[in-house]
Amino acid sequence: MKPAPVPNDMEATFAHYFPVIKQVIGVVARRHQIPAADVPELSASIFLKIVENDYALLRRLAETVDPRAFLFTVVHNHMVDWRNMEWGRWRASARARQLGPAAVYLEEMIVRDRMHAQD
Repeated sequence: MKPAPVPNDMEATFAHYFPVIKQVIGVVARRHQIPAADVPELSASIFLKIVENDYALLRRLAETVDPRAFLFTVVHNHMVDWRNMEWGRWRASARARQLGPAAVYLEEMIVRDRMHAQD
């Protein structure tokens, strides 16, 4: 990979790393089985995260030894936050945990996934 442009020109730095960021987003999305319809929304939120605060993440990127590893970590962590924001965090109840894995799975389907018996 070519060296990044001068740190003062953050838009050029962003343009320089844009293909790498897109590639990393694709890898993370496939690894975590993000539906293809949701990838553009995830990508947009990641790009927004990168450019907010006057490219603060790109400034930290310039200080790293391995830009790809740094970007992978940023994208992965943002994907986890994004997924939690979309789905919400869910934990099995204490009662379901006491009853065992079958009860946890049943509660997961009914409460988290909102599946109900068909009439």
